[in-house]
Amino acid sequence: MSAFTSIGIDESEVKAHIINIDSGDKHFVHKIDTEHRYNYNKNLCDFCITNIRSIYVKMIQENIKCVLLAPSKETYIYEIRRLMISHGLNKLNDNHNVIIKLKLYPKSDFYIYNKTLLQEVMDLNKAREYAAIFSENVRGVIISASEMEFYILCKSALLESETENFTKLDLLQSIAAHTALTVNIAIGYGNNLKKAKANAETGLKHSNPNSNQAYVVYDAENIVGPIEPNEIISIYEELIDERLIQISELSGLSINTIYKIDTYVKQKRNSPVTSKELSIHLGISTRTADRIVSRLEKCGLIIEAGRQVIKERGRPTRILKIMF
Repeated sequence: MSAFTSIGIDESEVKAHIINIDSGDKHFVHKIDTEHRYNYNKNLCDFCITNIRSIYVKMIQENIKCVLLAPSKETYIYEIRRLMISHGLNKLNDNHNVIIKLKLYPKSDFYIYNKTLLQEVMDLNKAREYAAIFSENVRGVIISASEMEFYILCKSALLESETENFTKLDLLQSIAAHTALTVNIAIGYGNNLKKAKANAETGLKHSNPNSNQAYVVYDAENIVGPIEPNEIISIYEELIDERLIQISELSGLSINTIYKIDTYVKQKRNSPVTSKELSIHLGISTRTADRIVSRLEKCGLIIEAGRQVIKERGRPTRILKIMF
């Protein structure tokens, strides 16, 4: 139900019919298909939701309203990456040497156009701080090779524990989210430090200086990457302040919806908006946007700032001021 409530549809407006068929049943797909058709033809539901593609295709061909609940491309990438990393770890001993090479790149012309030389210095200091914290968390040793390059020496067991087998690479996420720098991270494994360093250099050669990404290199034939920040988590918890969490809890809307609205308002520099503009930005219907606006109005988080006649005929459009 959270998917519906997150876009402003109240739970009381939704009635779900759950189909429970034993997945071990040899007629599993046929029985699922039969149940869906029965519910739809008896007007027990307005549409069907399935994760079985063959059922979805048949229903669409027969003009039965149906939604395919399929994993996103990012989900597939994440799972494949996780399996590749697990396979690589299983081939290794318990505690290999690891060298992490971190290389920073200023984003093209960002500091020049924004006239913020001080900002570049502050971002570099912030990136160094993130690297130092990460090194401390894995009980490693950090070595500065240059102003833009660092090495972290550590043991694999602590690194894998801290990153949950590279599914939670905070160092990559933090620098990408909180600085205007691009970061490449190469994690090299080896029986000795020389081999680990060589593998880290190999990983860096695979990296794209224009993209935030990481590579894990077990050996020349076993390279995993690129791992990118959006594969780790869609909205990093540190980016969501307590204020937005409170608004989400007060309004009953998802934190994702509140975050998107807040981002849009900042882009517009707190200028008034319309429901139509919100619907376009959130990728939802105007009707759903109106429901979201209604919820926020009840909480005093949106007020009507005025009305504007956009077309010669029809009702004036409400101009809304978002109060968070």
